[in-house]
Amino acid sequence: MIPPPGRGLLGRCKILKRPRPPADPRDMGFWRAILLASAPTLLFLYLFWRRDARREPKALVLKLFALGALAAAPAYFLERWLPGPTTRLYDNFIRVGLVEELMKLLPFLVFIYRRPEFDEPMDGIVYAVAVALGFATVENAIYGTAYGGDILVYRAFTSTLAHVAFTGLWGYAFGMRKRRVRAFAAAVALHGAYDLLLSPNAPHLLALVVLLPVLLLLLYLAVRSANRHATGSAANATSSMRNATAPTPTCSEFARRR
Repeated sequence: MIPPPGRGLLGRCKILKRPRPPADPRDMGFWRAILLASAPTLLFLYLFWRRDARREPKALVLKLFALGALAAAPAYFLERWLPGPTTRLYDNFIRVGLVEELMKLLPFLVFIYRRPEFDEPMDGIVYAVAVALGFATVENAIYGTAYGGDILVYRAFTSTLAHVAFTGLWGYAFGMRKRRVRAFAAAVALHGAYDLLLSPNAPHLLALVVLLPVLLLLLYLAVRSANRHATGSAANATSSMRNATAPTPTCSEFARRR
C-alpha cells in the first residue's frame, strides 16, 4: 500500500510509473500533502458518521482516524523489511494485504472494540472506516509527495475507497460479533487481489471498474443491514419499556375484559 514509488496499491499502475522531477512546481512537501489528502478522507468520514442511525461520539471517531494515520508508519516499514520471497503473490497478499489490514485491525481492537460505546453493528463500520481513512490519508500523502498533487485526486476515488471497503466489511462482522476471522481473512484476500490486478502487465481496469464497485456495493448493503439492525433494536427496546411501564390490570378490570 505504501511501498516505494511504483509499488503497492495503485503505485504499480502504469500511469504512476514516472514521478515528476524535483523541479516541478507542482511538487509538494509531506505536510502539505497531508493537508490536501485529509480533505476527501474527512469528508468521507463525515458521510459515514452521518449514515449511523445512532451516531457515535465525534471525539472517538476522530481518535480512530488519527490512530489509523499512525498505523501507516509500522505498515510502511513492515512492507519493506518483512522477509519472504519476492513474488507477486507474496508481495500483494502478505506484504500489502495482510500487513495493512492487520495494522488497521490492531488500533480497532485495542482502542474501541471493548468500549461501551461499541454496542451495535454500525459502530463496527464507522470505527473501522475511520481507521481506514486515517491510514489512507497518510498513504495518499506519501504518493502525493512522490508524484505531485494531481495523484491525490485520482487516489481519493480509488485507493481510498478500496481501503474503506476492505476495512468496513470486516468492521461490520466485528459489529455483528459473527464470522470475524472469516471476514478479516476475506478482506486480506480481496485487498491482495485488488493490488495484484494493479501490478505491471495486469488488467488494471478489472480492479477499478469491476472489483472496486462490487466491494462498495457490498459495503453499502452492510451499512443498510447495520442500520436496520439498529432500528429494530431501538423499536424492541421501546416496546419493552412500554410493556414494563404499563399498569397491571386489577381483578375487576380483568373480569370485565373477559
